[in-house]
Amino acid sequence: MPSFSSILSYAALGLAAFASVQAAPVVEKGLVLRDVEYSCGCKTLPTIVADLTVDLTVTLAPLVFGTAENITVEIVTPIIHEATGIIATAIADVKVLVGVSIEVVLTSATGVLALVDIAALISTLITVIFGAVSVVLSVVVDAEKELIAPLLCELLTLVAELLQLVLSIVSGLLAELLP
Repeated sequence: MPSFSSILSYAALGLAAFASVQAAPVVEKGLVLRDVEYSCGCKTLPTIVADLTVDLTVTLAPLVFGTAENITVEIVTPIIHEATGIIATAIADVKVLVGVSIEVVLTSATGVLALVDIAALISTLITVIFGAVSVVLSVVVDAEKELIAPLLCELLTLVAELLQLVLSIVSGLLAELLP
């Protein structure tokens, strides 16, 4: 069975390859994105969500690939604290977008995203977060659930705040997120 560090190494390598493939073909439109971000002094929503997804995927990977033996309070606590910090930073970045035109908010390296596209990015983000939470809740021993539950609640409260903020900025997005 592969070691925990080798699993994480493969996960990081896969994410790096995915990120480079996504970024490589877009040169001219990437300049437009950079110009938009420079002119508004902010990151656009697709950039924020994509960066957040990659950062949380890497941060939460030890939980996703965890087992009952290695999902303990000592392991989970710093990982959840790091994840909440990452989400809090994303919330601050999204707050800067309040009042900015929707075309600027939804600009990506490939142009202005349709609602269905930003909904897909957000769905991926939510899948990453809830996938890790699900694994933790399913493998952690009962004695430690009482200690880990407040950490997970803090994390999920920030996720709810982020979603509420995004939905307030991008009207019509909720309809795209619902099945």
